[in-house]
Amino acid sequence: MTISLCGLRLIHYNTPMASLIKALKATLLAIFVVGAFFPAASAERSVDEITDYFMNIVFGNEYDDLSTRPKVISKWSGDIGVSIQGRVTKELATITSKHLNYLSKITKLKFRQIKPDDPMQSISIVFLKRQEMNAIKGAGIDPNVINKLASAGGCYFMAFHKPPQRIVKSIIAVNIDRPIGLTDSCLLEELTQSLGLPNDSNMMRPSIFSDMDHETNLSRADEILLRTLYDPRMTVGISPNDARSISRKIISELNSSLP
Repeated sequence: MTISLCGLRLIHYNTPMASLIKALKATLLAIFVVGAFFPAASAERSVDEITDYFMNIVFGNEYDDLSTRPKVISKWSGDIGVSIQGRVTKELATITSKHLNYLSKITKLKFRQIKPDDPMQSISIVFLKRQEMNAIKGAGIDPNVINKLASAGGCYFMAFHKPPQRIVKSIIAVNIDRPIGLTDSCLLEELTQSLGLPNDSNMMRPSIFSDMDHETNLSRADEILLRTLYDPRMTVGISPNDARSISRKIISELNSSLP
């Protein structure tokens, strides 16, 4: 978070000394108050804080009224196909490629572009106009759920599991009628969430998981979460209790080693 001090008075060189000291005191007080209520986002987070954040994002659910909360660790394994559909432009294709390369580097997952009808496990990214956001159809897709997801006007994703600990397919719908910066940010958010980090949270900002931020890169804490989920020690199917103890060890290592 960038701290902005609004309304500070300009101090001119011809200001009397008493007024100068008074203005300086007011400025220092303003800095103290802003710093107290809005701590710097770059402040180092503790292992316990990041572990709580991990548990909230992995085992929480952005839409409790539409689906149940995850009960075990669930993620992708093996190569993942990516089909890019809808109103794709060169700029959108470039942004998609940027994010996939970025996420591949962190998770060690391998993405490769496929055709929409390819049967391999895959992520389908569909670029749509605002009024088309509820047009996603297919086997196992409830139109009422789609209407609910589309009503917010942003982006959304759906993940399919088989069995519960394995993600085998996800669909990401992206609204292209918003400024390109928002499209860039929401695509990264949905891609990251579709990898097994489904919840939104304002616990640790700025963050790709916060609807109050529009980040086009993962924060340090976000990256730690993703690295933790795809660490080989974080095996699929483990319970929240086991996940907490394992994640704390991994996060402790990452928090010490990452810049």
